[in-house]
This record gives sequence, C-alpha cells and structure tokens, in this order.
Amino acid sequence: MGWDPSLIRALNAALNEATVRGIDYIGARDEVRLLVDVCALPAEGPMDADPRRVLVLYEVAVIEVVLRTDRSSERPAYGPVIPLANMADVAEFASSLSWMHPMCGWDFIDTEGFRTDFPSTPSLAVRAPALRPAHSLFWFTECGRQEGRASVAYCLEGVVYFQALRVERADGSPVPVVEFAEDGERWWKAFFQHDARVSVQAQREAAEARLSWRTTGPSW
Repeated sequence: MGWDPSLIRALNAALNEATVRGIDYIGARDEVRLLVDVCALPAEGPMDADPRRVLVLYEVAVIEVVLRTDRSSERPAYGPVIPLANMADVAEFASSLSWMHPMCGWDFIDTEGFRTDFPSTPSLAVRAPALRPAHSLFWFTECGRQEGRASVAYCLEGVVYFQALRVERADGSPVPVVEFAEDGERWWKAFFQHDARVSVQAQREAAEARLSWRTTGPSW
C-alpha cells in the first residue's frame, strides 16, 4: 500500500483518542489484530453508532510490548518492566483489565518518537528478521485492574512493524483504510468547529449506547 503524508496524517487523527481494547497475534499468518474504539464521523449523519474497529496488521516483522506499573504521581513515573512470555500473555493481561484509557496524541504511524520513554529491553519482543516492514504502529493504554483489595494502575504499550494494513468492523465487515482515516479526520475537524454532532452531549449519549467487545466482565 502506498501511503502518502496526507494519509498518514489522517490515520494519526483517526487513532487520536482511540482506546485499545485488546490485541491478538496470529503467528501462522504473521498478523496482529488490534481492537480499538475510535472517534468516527461519516460523511453524512451523526457519529458512527458502533466505533469498534479491528486494525489488522499483516506481514508483521517485529512486535515489541512493554508492560509497567503506572505510578505517575511518583518519580520515576513507571515501575520496572514486567516480563511477558508470549503474545498470549499480552492478550490475557488485556482481557483482565477493569479500565483502559484512550491514546492521547497525534503521532502513531511511522514514528520513532515514543523511543524516548521506551525501555531498551521490552517485556516481550517477537521478531521475523526475514521480512522487511514498510510501516510501524505505536499504541498504548494507561489502564488498571483490581488485584485483591487494591486497584493497580499499569501502562501497556507496544509497537508493531508491518507491511500492510486492513481495517474491519467488530463484525468482520471490511472498512477501506482511506474511509477509516477520513472518518477519523472528519470527527476531529467537526470537534474543532464545534459541530453539534460531536458535542459533549452527543459523545455522552454515544458512550451510553456503545456496544461492548465482550459479554462478561468489565463493560468494555
């Protein structure tokens, strides 16, 4: 896929304030599936009633994941890196979370800016050195869960180096990459123009009606 700067800019906008809900790695297909809730505004009508999307990154060459406790009120802000044995461990941890906060920022695609705070030794690294990835995606969530009687906060983040991307809805129906990017960019343009379709009230009503990724456990 040929990605020009305008598409990368739109993809970054589409991922701003997206909430990572889960991640799965299918090694037999060199494929990562990142589950996200996004801000999406179609060309006509109100906000998308179902913001759930799956970013399918394929021909994956490298995956790096970092898990640390989040103690932002202290210094250093994060605890030591927590080792993870494999991607199944990552998926299991994500499914155990009680809350997950959205990604704030405008720089996720083909960036290395995150390396400033990214530890040199991650919790997990999966590599397929024979492949030559064309793109990268940085993702993160500040999150947490109940552990006994305590509420423990974490930062879960990672980067995937990959060759190509497709986008699906939660039901598996395809969404063209350009449409995904434009719907996100349009949402933020409407937000900055104080469009009633993305007002605080509209966002609150959409959140109350939001469909869940899972039927048991926390409401996400």
